[in-house]
Amino acid sequence: MVVNNLSLAFSIILTGSLSFKSCVHVPTTKLNLSVINLLYKEGFLRGFFYNSKRTTVLLKYTEDLKPVIKNIKIISTSGRRIIISKRALAKLHKNSGTLILSTPKGLMTSNKAKALASTGGEVLCKII
Repeated sequence: MVVNNLSLAFSIILTGSLSFKSCVHVPTTKLNLSVINLLYKEGFLRGFFYNSKRTTVLLKYTEDLKPVIKNIKIISTSGRRIIISKRALAKLHKNSGTLILSTPKGLMTSNKAKALASTGGEVLCKII
């Protein structure tokens, strides 16, 4: 159920981004808020605000009106968990997109996990 809520949120964000909406509304859950906050800190979103039922996500576009988030691919599902080790993280190329990981130290991007150089985790999604 947790991954399903996250999949729904990603689907709404991607659809809104590709149809050039200024904002979209996703269900408010702890995981959704954590991931949206991480996307905001990494510069993929303009901002967000939330109440107990829904979170409003402000989408971001480049100066030539192209969406910053071009694609979101769900990697781990409820039936198939994908774990990446710290060694495999070190081998990833910078141009391969941004991975969002669930680690023992909390949610973080692959770039931050590489900088820590001491953690791997479950790959939730890949953002291009």
